[in-house]
Amino acid sequence: MNLNERLQQLREKAGYDNAKAFAQVVGIPYSTYATYESGKSEPKAAALIKIAHALHTSVDNVLDYHVDPFGEAVAIFR
Repeated sequence: MNLNERLQQLREKAGYDNAKAFAQVVGIPYSTYATYESGKSEPKAAALIKIAHALHTSVDNVLDYHVDPFGEAVAIFR
């Protein structure tokens, strides 16, 4: 899943049907947030943190990044 699709999915799951209202809660101009959901641009780290905070989740979850526990254990023992 692309980041823009993930943003829309998480926003709607959090109960924000309206991207404009969500952008206002996040503190990002709607025109900027709209480019994130359309896939025309990607948010910088500071914006990702604001978005994750508003969604009550982690930046990793917003990015749909999950660490494989087995792979992490292997890396520790190398």
